[in-house]
Amino acid sequence: GLVEESRREGLLDEHEYGLVSGALDFYKGTVDQVLLARDGLVTISADATPVDVERACAVTGFSRFPVLDAMGEIAGYLHIKDVLENDEASRMETIADKWLRPLATVVVGSGLYDALRTMQARGSHMARVADPSGVVLGVIMLEDVLEELVGEIRGTGAEQI
Repeated sequence: GLVEESRREGLLDEHEYGLVSGALDFYKGTVDQVLLARDGLVTISADATPVDVERACAVTGFSRFPVLDAMGEIAGYLHIKDVLENDEASRMETIADKWLRPLATVVVGSGLYDALRTMQARGSHMARVADPSGVVLGVIMLEDVLEELVGEIRGTGAEQI
């Protein structure tokens, strides 16, 4: 196509070619490409304390965790920075009481662009992915969605779950 021809003629260098190609492919992609299946997630219970979250972060290296409610459903997510450096009394509170962040929800098979727009609108770095009947299949991470657009993002730390 036009992009490949522009690269061959030297109008686009390899980096530019990668960005343009990635942007065009992004519109064809679906959330299925970046879905982290529910059964493989590292999760935190809503009744966990900041101390529990710090331990989980130390063990896994992850900074964001889906939070499960009492029924085992993904109720929201937590970022480690929300629970760091709290006073001693706060460190014993459950995370659901104070730090639970809401999740956007997207339907499996949705386009990556639509998922990105939904996550932007909600200000969410994580979204749950559900089937058409509402059964939650897993989550997607904003970083993974953006990497489909611009390529691998380096130096962000272990932000996966």
